[in-house]
Formats: sequence, structure tokens, C-alpha cells
Amino acid sequence: MEAARKAFFPSLTISPYVGYNAFKANLLFQSPASLAWGVLGGLTAPIFNQRQLKAGYDISKASAYTAFYQYQQTVVNSYRDVGTAMNAVENQQQTYRLKRREVDMLKNAVSTANVLYSTGYASYLEVITAQKSVLEAELTLVNTQRGMYRGLVSLYRALGGS
Repeated sequence: MEAARKAFFPSLTISPYVGYNAFKANLLFQSPASLAWGVLGGLTAPIFNQRQLKAGYDISKASAYTAFYQYQQTVVNSYRDVGTAMNAVENQQQTYRLKRREVDMLKNAVSTANVLYSTGYASYLEVITAQKSVLEAELTLVNTQRGMYRGLVSLYRALGGS
């Protein structure tokens, strides 16, 4: 944007051809006009190209705003993604803790069912049913743990990991 703004001002450029410019070889070193046209072009270009320079400035200004808004949107999206991933991990961890307690309780139920079966107060079907409940709860626990790890991977990616 600074370059587009500086283009509004006249410039005097010193180049290797030392300002000599002519379309006829015999006038190249004889005519002082060849020097004058080289200098005059750099000084008058901003006056004659003012609309083009203003359009270039406006374009560069719009590009800067676009880049800023895209950056701002990227920051907002990243913040949202990190927040969502952190909440998902936290929810999965809480679910895992509750499922872990459920599995422990069901294991106690299996041991109680075994005691009841061995003393004759329960049938073996109750022991099998209690074991089935433990197995299902453990499978759910494993799936919950997998979801927790997926959430951690999402969080890692949201923080910039690959």
C-alpha cells in the first residue's frame, strides 16, 4: 500500500543510460532534448496517470483490508475450533469417568451374583446376565475412550498440529 501511495509523487530516477534517450542514433549524443524527455517523463507521470495511480492505490488498499479480514476470520475460526475440541475432550473425559464407575459397580454385581449362586440363593443365569452387563459396559467404556482420544487429536490439530 505504501508503494501505491508513493506512486502519486513525482520521481527522478537515475538509470544506467544517464538520461539520454533518442529514437535516431545521430541525435543520441547531440540533442539535449533526449536528456530532457527522460527527466520529464518521471516528473510528469504522476500528473498524467493520476486516475490509474489512484485506482492502483484503491486496489492495494482493498487488498490490505481483505487480507486483514481473512486473517481476522481465521483467528475467530481457530478460536472456535479449539474451544469446541476442548469441550469435546472434557465431555468425553467426564463420560469416561462415569462409565469407569459403572464398570466397577457392575463388577461388584458379578461378584455378588457369584456369592449368591454359590450359597444357592441365585441361579447361574443371574451370574451370566451380570457378566454380560459388565462386558457391554466395558465395550462402551472402550468406545468412550476412543472418542476421548479422537477429541485429543482434534484439539491437537486445532492448535496447529498436523
